[in-house]
Amino acid sequence: MRRRTTNSTDRGATDPILVIAAIAVSLALLVGGTFATAKLIANGKDLNAKGDLDKVAVAETALRTVATESGDDKPGTKWTGAPNASTSTFADRTNFAAYPNATTLTPPATEAGFNTTRGYGSGGGGAYTLVGDATDGPEGTNLATYIRKTWKTKSTASNNTGIDVTPAGTGTAIFSTTPGDIWTISAYLRASETHTDGKMWARFTTTSGTTTSPVYGTTTTLTAGQWTRVSVTVTAPAGTKGMFALADVGNASGWSIGATLDGTGLLLEKSAALGSYFDGDTSPKKPASKGFIPYVTDSTATALATNLKPTGGSVAGTDLAKGSIGFTQSDGSRLAVLTDSAGSAWAAVAKSTTGSLFLRTSASSRIADIGGTSGARTIPAGFPLPDGITVADINTALTNASGF
Repeated sequence: MRRRTTNSTDRGATDPILVIAAIAVSLALLVGGTFATAKLIANGKDLNAKGDLDKVAVAETALRTVATESGDDKPGTKWTGAPNASTSTFADRTNFAAYPNATTLTPPATEAGFNTTRGYGSGGGGAYTLVGDATDGPEGTNLATYIRKTWKTKSTASNNTGIDVTPAGTGTAIFSTTPGDIWTISAYLRASETHTDGKMWARFTTTSGTTTSPVYGTTTTLTAGQWTRVSVTVTAPAGTKGMFALADVGNASGWSIGATLDGTGLLLEKSAALGSYFDGDTSPKKPASKGFIPYVTDSTATALATNLKPTGGSVAGTDLAKGSIGFTQSDGSRLAVLTDSAGSAWAAVAKSTTGSLFLRTSASSRIADIGGTSGARTIPAGFPLPDGITVADINTALTNASGF
């Protein structure tokens, strides 16, 4: 029988050098695997952002196709009664303004529409008129009529000098509503001189004959010569029987002789959110959409401009996602879509949750990585941009959109 000698050892299991080597190999595999996994996750997030750009392309193409074929970005709208004198519907939406596009100065006493009851401010005076067959209505709509308020005597203050959009009475001459109704009211205003206090507001008439305090929408600057959409969302309180709304303008400087205030595109919806304007008129006089529209993730803008400023446009900031095709973007990513001034070209930027930025445009299906820093973004040489959109335009839009 052979015996193990006293100086023999089992080095295969206990040699510290081999143990350390094994640990080192395991750590290398673990660290390498972690890095590989992290890279896979990051790639997945970037792919999601790039996928959002493809969704934008589909949604914009669908919108442009609808506009080209029908001359109206809301096909399927209809009046419930006489054209321009009844409520209108589109899908599951209803515009309760029976006279939404200023075709009369005297709507019936219980209907919503622009009327002539609002004054001209301290010391001011003037007249209301109607403008028809217009070609200068709000961009992106087919509105060709509007009410015009002209100052013939200068006012020294302009508080409450807007245009009433519902009956102002407290008796039977009211726009009826019931407690608990949620209304979003909006209209387009255009002033010939800049005023810093444009807004929509509403108050309610109670069954006891009293009126509630006004609820004000966001105050917006009315830039001279530019259509601006104003809106407010209100809930009818207990005891309500009617509602009064005013597309208001306030400015301590007053109004000059010859100054004008125009109004059109009244939308009254039982909704907690502002939707894009519609009525039952699908006339092709002026196409309701030139095609492509801007978009910003989670935008609260009611009139997003083509360069992504929150005012000056004719669509809400998230309308594209709710369009004829629409889309739901990936979690955590951020999108900004600018267009040229004619709505005939677009450029979309997606920001991944990794921080990477990607670009796609209407000129190509290619997707490019965006470099540079905020305010000075760059794109690869030779990457195609559509006519009417430059790198400078993209940088301006991203700055306006914020978060890029």
